[in-house]
Amino acid sequence: MPDSAPLDQVIQALDEEPRVFVQGFWQIAGVITRYDLQKAPVRMWLFGMLTLIEMRMTSQIEERYPGVSWSEYLSPARMETARQLLAERRRRNQDLEILDCLQFSDKAQIFARSKELRAKTQYTSRKQLEKVAKVLQRLRNNLAHSQDIITTDWETIVDLSTNMRQILNPPERQRSTDDS
Repeated sequence: MPDSAPLDQVIQALDEEPRVFVQGFWQIAGVITRYDLQKAPVRMWLFGMLTLIEMRMTSQIEERYPGVSWSEYLSPARMETARQLLAERRRRNQDLEILDCLQFSDKAQIFARSKELRAKTQYTSRKQLEKVAKVLQRLRNNLAHSQDIITTDWETIVDLSTNMRQILNPPERQRSTDDS
């Protein structure tokens, strides 16, 4: 693989082979294994992808549900947690809205429960979207807490790298959805 290959292509190659040889200056310049992906640059890239997904969810929620009209999709307990966090952040003079105080899982829950938002994804059912959100959150937590991501999250990493362009910029779809 050329030394200029994008990281998503390297990950996809490592899904098929235990190691990838890197070509530089017309010769083998190195070798990459899955465990090399535990290093900080790759972890930051993955965390960045997850952050972009969360930012996209936030903007789509704001666009579809102005104000706090999205709150119907969260439990009263989750809303109270967000209100408490908002109060603390405002006490610290941070200019935020309550949507900024939701966790990744809360935003994913809104997407999963809203037919309109779910229709903007590649997932046809609430359960599919909740399952994907759960594995993305696990990867995010493992990245944030410097845990092993290869043993526990390899399939998620491959899916994320394979589908990242579609996840971050999906084609708009018009379809009917069931709430299963």
